[in-house]
Amino acid sequence: MKHLFIMFFVFFLFSCKNEDKATVGSIYPEEAAAIAKHGEIRLLDEAELQKSWEKRLEGMKLTAFEVIKGKTEGENGEDYYMVLARTEDGIKVAALLEMRGDKFYFDASGQKDSESYLLVVCKGECDQGCLPAVKLAEGAKRIICSSCADCSKNEVEVF
Repeated sequence: MKHLFIMFFVFFLFSCKNEDKATVGSIYPEEAAAIAKHGEIRLLDEAELQKSWEKRLEGMKLTAFEVIKGKTEGENGEDYYMVLARTEDGIKVAALLEMRGDKFYFDASGQKDSESYLLVVCKGECDQGCLPAVKLAEGAKRIICSSCADCSKNEVEVF
């Protein structure tokens, strides 16, 4: 009887569904996307991030990624972190990060589905540049684009 129980237990372990979960540096909100080391913030898997974002952005070719720290617009400026990517023709793509300890995760706080986050695409030709910025709205951080006439904003949800 003991052997039968052991065989059943071993069979159970091997038959459990092993989901192909992403590792650290993932594109998913529950996995770290960046880490702070020695005062520098670096992405953990830029190639995977580029592949994922380009797929969601349908044909847009991203060339450069960086993590930016800034202050929200308005009187009570709060710190924020975002991943910023660019295309060769000047389009900027950004997503907010949430810092937990020395790791950074995609901020899913404004989403209905906690397993997704927003990419914001800023496109246009302004004198100051059509740049993403962060503003506090209803107690939450939101990415906006420069307020010039030729700057447009598009949001894309990443799952």
